[in-house]
Amino acid sequence: MQKTRRPRQLCLVLVLFVGGGCVRAGYDAPGSPASDMARSDSIADSPDGPPGPDGLGADQKQPHEAGLPGAILKGTFFMGSPASEPCRYPSEDRHQVTLTHDIEVQATEVTQGQFAVLMGYNPSHFGPSGSGADCGSDCPVETVNWYEAAAYCNALSQQAGKTPCYDCIGTGKNVTCTAAYGGQQIYACPGYRLPTEAEWEYAYRAKTTTAFYSGANDSSTCTTCTQKEANADVIAWNCANSGETPHPVGLKQPNAWGLHDLAGNVWEWCHDWHTGSSLGTSPVTDPWGAATGTHHLVRGGSWKYPPSLMRAALRNKDEPHYRDYNLGFRCARTLAP
Repeated sequence: MQKTRRPRQLCLVLVLFVGGGCVRAGYDAPGSPASDMARSDSIADSPDGPPGPDGLGADQKQPHEAGLPGAILKGTFFMGSPASEPCRYPSEDRHQVTLTHDIEVQATEVTQGQFAVLMGYNPSHFGPSGSGADCGSDCPVETVNWYEAAAYCNALSQQAGKTPCYDCIGTGKNVTCTAAYGGQQIYACPGYRLPTEAEWEYAYRAKTTTAFYSGANDSSTCTTCTQKEANADVIAWNCANSGETPHPVGLKQPNAWGLHDLAGNVWEWCHDWHTGSSLGTSPVTDPWGAATGTHHLVRGGSWKYPPSLMRAALRNKDEPHYRDYNLGFRCARTLAP
C-alpha cells in the first residue's frame, strides 16, 4: 500500500520481558486454548492450503532458560491475504512462510514507563512532557523512530546479559543503528530485536487465517471512522472507538497466544527493510526482507486509523528516522533449540 503520512504526535508504552511480559504458546496447561494452538498444525485447516508442521509439541519442549515464560513455536503459515478479503491491497500477495526457529515476543507494546526506565527519557507526545494529554506510563511509547526502537532492544539485551542485535552510534533521540547480524543472520542473534515482518504476522495470526485474529472484516468499514467494525472493536483501538488518543496496553482482547494490541493502539516497527510492492506467491523459509532500503516495515494500524488497517496482512512503511504520535514497537528474540 502507499504509505499514509500520519500526524506527528506521540504515545509511549512499556512492556516487561521478565516476570511475565513475554508470551509463551506451548507451555500452558494441557487443554488451554494456547496449549491446543501450539500443538495443532501451523497452517489452519482450509481448502486453499495444506497443513504444515508446527515444530516441537509442548510435551517435547523444555524451558530455554530461567525466568523466561516460554516460546511461540516455530511453524508454517499463510502470510498475506486472499484475493477475496475486503479492503486488501495488492502488496498483500498470499504465500506460504515457514519459520524454523521458536521466538519470544513481548505480550504488549513497549510502554512509556518501560522505555523511560531503560533509556532515561520519554519521547511520547501523549507523555508527561509531550504536547498531548498525558496517557500514563502504561500507554505505549510513541514518537520513536526505528533507530530508537533498535537502541531500546539493545539496552534490553544488555540488561539481560545477551549479545545486542544492532550496532548503534549516539544516544537518545540522536542515535542511529544498523543490524549487527546481516540479512537472514538476524535470526541467529541471541539478544532482543524488532520482529521481522514474517514473525510479526505469524505472532498476530496465532494460527488464524481471517482478516483479524478475532474473525473476518466488513467491506463497509474499509475507510470509515464513524462505524465500528465488530471484530476489530474487541481487539483494537482504532479511529472508531479510541476517542482520538492511545490507551494503556493490554485492555483489548488478546489473541490465542496471549498477545495484546498487535491490532491498533500504535503502529509497530519491524526489523526488515521494505521489499517492494508485492510479497510474491512462492513459499519461503525464514524471510527477512531486503538487504538495504529506504523504508522499514510498519504493521498493525493505530488508534488514529480505520479498522481495515488493523488487518493481519496490512503492510505499511516509514523511513527509519520518521517519528509519529501513533508509532511505537515491541521487541522479540530468537530462542535457541
